[in-house]
Amino acid sequence: MSVERSPSGHLWILGRSTRYLAVVRALGMLAALVLSVVLTRILGPEGFGQYALALIVIQMLSIPLGRGWGTLLMRTTARYEDEDARQQAAEILGIGRFLSAGYATMVILALFGLNWLTRADINLSLILLIGLLLLVNQNTAFRMAILRGVRYPVFAQFPELVMRPVIMVLTILVFAVWFNLPVDWYVALQALFAASVLTLFAGALLQAQVVPSLRARLAHPKIIISRGWGASALVIGTNGFIVLVYEQLDLLLLYVFSTTADLGIYKAAMQIGSYGGFAYALLSYVAAARLSAMWARNDIREIERLAARYSRLSLVFSVLFLGVLIVLGDLIVQILFGQKFDDASMIAVFLALGHIGFALFGMSSAMLMMSNNEYFVLKGTIALLIVKFVLGMAAVFLFGTIGLALMSAISTLLLNTYLFLVVRRHLGINLSVFGARR
Repeated sequence: MSVERSPSGHLWILGRSTRYLAVVRALGMLAALVLSVVLTRILGPEGFGQYALALIVIQMLSIPLGRGWGTLLMRTTARYEDEDARQQAAEILGIGRFLSAGYATMVILALFGLNWLTRADINLSLILLIGLLLLVNQNTAFRMAILRGVRYPVFAQFPELVMRPVIMVLTILVFAVWFNLPVDWYVALQALFAASVLTLFAGALLQAQVVPSLRARLAHPKIIISRGWGASALVIGTNGFIVLVYEQLDLLLLYVFSTTADLGIYKAAMQIGSYGGFAYALLSYVAAARLSAMWARNDIREIERLAARYSRLSLVFSVLFLGVLIVLGDLIVQILFGQKFDDASMIAVFLALGHIGFALFGMSSAMLMMSNNEYFVLKGTIALLIVKFVLGMAAVFLFGTIGLALMSAISTLLLNTYLFLVVRRHLGINLSVFGARR
């Protein structure tokens, strides 16, 4: 068996370090917050809501292929020391790039056709921008999956988490301050595209250094399309799409049943509330490849130990963050976003409450994905999506955005409870904070 030698030196050690990944995630969180502050201050609730809606559409279109094929890539590159896995990774990546170009072209043509049939008068440059963003986002997802699989999580996330929002902020400020030009949600999307292209190239350079043999194999591909790959990617991609709809359903309901300004305020609250899940998101990201490797060697006890340790750390962070929001939420929102977003503070409290459900019941979703049991995640998410949709409509009509946030927290707790019970029953693993006691 041939083994590829990993790059050596302090920089490459940094790329594998969980400690530095935490630093990158924290920097990314700060960069995203600065971007949100700039956008909310410039666009206001209405414009920020329009930008958020455009992002949802682009994310929903990007997820099926980027998430599905990307997860397949990560699983394969997790075994990259094996010669067969290297060849498979090159084949999967080559096919993925071909599919991403075809998919982006198909979306552009479909949007042009829809625009012509409905006489919607959609800006044609916006359609092209959406298609190009899809192409960039999917190839970025492939690159991130490869670097995660070969255990370089810092390099996988740094371009998107830190570089992209910083470049966006600089681009928007150049438009608004240097050239004194008006900035609306469409200009913000153009800044996103410019930043995405630059970070795509930066990530590609890192990938070429970490896994040089992959580039060589892509130059002489031996494409063998496996039905198993397509079926697995389809299930994962479909699940990713439904999970995204589940996560963004609050904003979609506000778009349909409320105002774009309410949508913008709620999006700002989501930005603050999401930090309650910072520790869980970080540790889940780190654990995904390790869970896959442990499952492959049937090391159940070690899986439970890892999950319990990470879950307890996540729970402590989420509870502390919730306390800070309860005490200082109003002040934080006013300082960051201004008085127009005052209603976001209480919404953020309820959304942060929902993240405690993730910490309590461990990394059930990641475990099911890494053990090829995506179907259970898909099944549970669809069921809770229906429940969340019905209750969400009632909450918006009866209690407004506060009721919608409370309903979201409850549904998140229910979904995580379901996934925990599935892992416990079908895999025999306790991933909760109370696990690893035997």
